[in-house]
Amino acid sequence: MNQEVFQEIYQEITEQQEIFERIGELMQKIPSDQITAQLEKAEAALEYFIHRMKLAFRNEDERVCESLKYLLVKASLWDKIKNISEAKNRESFIKNYFEEIREAFRNFISEAQSIPKNQDKMGLVLIVKNEERYLPEWIEYHKAVGINRFFIYDNESTDHTREVLQSYIDEGSVTYTWCPGKKRQLPVYMDALDRFRYEVKYIGAVDADEFILPVQGESVPDLVDKMFEMNPGIGGVAVSWRIFGSDGQVHDNGRPVIGTFIHRAENSFWQHQHIKTIVNPRKALYPLSPHHFVYTEHRYTVNERGSRVDGPYDQSGEDQDCSVLQINHYYVKSREYWVRVKMKRGFADLIGNYEDKYFDINDRNEILDDRMLKYLPIVEQNLRKRGLLHE
Repeated sequence: MNQEVFQEIYQEITEQQEIFERIGELMQKIPSDQITAQLEKAEAALEYFIHRMKLAFRNEDERVCESLKYLLVKASLWDKIKNISEAKNRESFIKNYFEEIREAFRNFISEAQSIPKNQDKMGLVLIVKNEERYLPEWIEYHKAVGINRFFIYDNESTDHTREVLQSYIDEGSVTYTWCPGKKRQLPVYMDALDRFRYEVKYIGAVDADEFILPVQGESVPDLVDKMFEMNPGIGGVAVSWRIFGSDGQVHDNGRPVIGTFIHRAENSFWQHQHIKTIVNPRKALYPLSPHHFVYTEHRYTVNERGSRVDGPYDQSGEDQDCSVLQINHYYVKSREYWVRVKMKRGFADLIGNYEDKYFDINDRNEILDDRMLKYLPIVEQNLRKRGLLHE
């Protein structure tokens, strides 16, 4: 569990504990004929709280789960309380019961505080098919900008995707899931929210040809932190595409993407209205598309200017530069890659395949944008250490 996420949960635990302290005091004072109704409300609140905690701690030490079970057993005593007929006995039983609840909370808090905490502030979820050539670079680049957890779903790759990921799986930075079938992208995002919402503070939903560039500073998670701090009540931040062309590359030159494709479309290109979203996974309910999500508590997505974005497109300022974050979308790469890989594998969220016309539409090279080059030495160095650099 992420350390900052644990602090959020710990605050909820202590607030719930305080609520039950007040309920215990109230039960000693209210008339007997009102006790049952109040207990029913408290019972529902406690059961919901325990349900949330079971989700939060389900991947943690068994002792935490056992302490939750103990708390649940104590909650099951409500019916016994309701059936006590004499007021004096009822008051005595309630008093003892709430002392047991306090003990159960203390035990649960103690076990929860003892679990290992990680500092993995942000993770990325993506679905891939036959991306062995570029996937290690994608991982190493995002590590260089502060992202160190990757939830990778393999949609029936026939190349060596699993093999090139193995060292990352072994070290724990990659969680690998085999994911067969068609139109799996949205189910994958839903699964990642369900499984990893407490593992990291933020989750970004992107593709293997999308690289998140921190325009300000060096750390993507730190910039996301600032955007959430500036916009209380949001559920996610929108990051706009910038489409990079082929740079005239017909064949794969074997070099990293970030050192090969350094020209992109001008800001006004209509594709740049597309966004991808980085969410607070504890506030995200489900994805409506690969680009945007639905949230709890009336939350919503904003762009870097604080404007609300309600769908897969940000039409509020598509002609502007990205000044905080941008997604370098290497949509086409070389002509060889387009024909050999992208046209054959098809879409991840729809039935069908890419057509050749999409290459011509998105092979845009008007603007020199070589800001990724500063990350090239560290990316190549780390790929070389793992024996994954194409030289």
